[in-house]
Amino acid sequence: MFGFFIFIKQKLIYNYFVFMFLFASILYHFVWFFYFLSTKNLFIIILFYVFICFHFVPFCLVFLSD
Repeated sequence: MFGFFIFIKQKLIYNYFVFMFLFASILYHFVWFFYFLSTKNLFIIILFYVFICFHFVPFCLVFLSD
């Protein structure tokens, strides 16, 4: 019975760290988005969205499938 509670506790700690990593990643992307927007460089903004599509979205899919 105690093993079950230890498993739940480890799962909650794991989910907390994954959530914090996601939050930091989202914050990082927003900061760079507004920085690129302030440079008014359309090419860099397009590269940024390509980066999100191939980096951030697959990470979210892996997180949501847990």
